[in-house]
Amino acid sequence: MASSTKKNLDLSKEQIKDLDSNKDTDANSFLAEEQRLSKQKPTIHQVSQKTIGKFSARINQMTSDQLDVELEKRQLSTSGDIEIRRIRLKHYYKYELTFQCKNPLTMIEQQFEYIAVVDFEATCEDQQDNYQNEIIEFPVVLINVQQQTIVDKFQSYCRPIINPILSKFCTDLTGIEQVCIFLKTKLY
Repeated sequence: MASSTKKNLDLSKEQIKDLDSNKDTDANSFLAEEQRLSKQKPTIHQVSQKTIGKFSARINQMTSDQLDVELEKRQLSTSGDIEIRRIRLKHYYKYELTFQCKNPLTMIEQQFEYIAVVDFEATCEDQQDNYQNEIIEFPVVLINVQQQTIVDKFQSYCRPIINPILSKFCTDLTGIEQVCIFLKTKLY
């Protein structure tokens, strides 16, 4: 237990120095707090939760440029808005601390180079148990797993046969207008 906590503490010191290299702050108070916590013989999860919380606070204070530098150092994608990039860096640190390794992404053997994410939208009605749903839209996003980036997008609409007119409930829920289905579909 003590050796695990020490490993966790050593890893935390390296990470804080890394974060502070981008910022004109002093990590000594943070390290002193981590040392104090490690002497209290907490479980690994308690130390990790506190450490993750501290990293999260630091990451929340980073500017967009600082986030990009940290993400690039770890070979993570710099795409997306600032909140998405913050979440990406926080997840990286969480896995790094949890699994106590330098690069948590190398721990997981990835069998796939790309994955396709499909999100079907279907006709619907409010409070009808035996309603027959029909697919009206199916967008697909192709993701490069290694780069963690969107490579391509595809979107298609389908004209429903059983219920060709969308209900107000369906339009409100899915955001798909009747005109989308009639104009953007082909009859085969």
